Amino acid sequence: MSFLSLDLSEDETTLTMRAGSDRSQLKASQVDDLIRRLAKHRARMKPVHPAEPPVDESTTLAGDNLLWCVRSAPQMSALELGIQHPGLGWIMLQLSRAQVEDLQTSLAFSLNDLQPVRPRPTP
Repeated sequence: MSFLSLDLSEDETTLTMRAGSDRSQLKASQVDDLIRRLAKHRARMKPVHPAEPPVDESTTLAGDNLLWCVRSAPQMSALELGIQHPGLGWIMLQLSRAQVEDLQTSLAFSLNDLQPVRPRPTP
């Protein structure tokens, strides 16, 4: 995206965005708002994102030191699963009982592909 340049200030509190001759300075809350607005528009654009995650890790958003939460949402007859991405903030998903059970099954099957964790011998 050569038409757009982004520069973070030295104190890491302001992002300068340049598009052509236009320039804007954004605080973190304004960047969050822009991300939400862009995501809302992207969700309506074509082509749609594929149903399966790409194999190429460079095309996915990743984060380490993951924070997550699960809480009930009885007003929706659902559970909320939240994952905090360092750049996107909290992403909350409302999952029905059937979706939670499918997720549970998927996790159990995927764990079979991992080697068991062996405890370290104590000295």
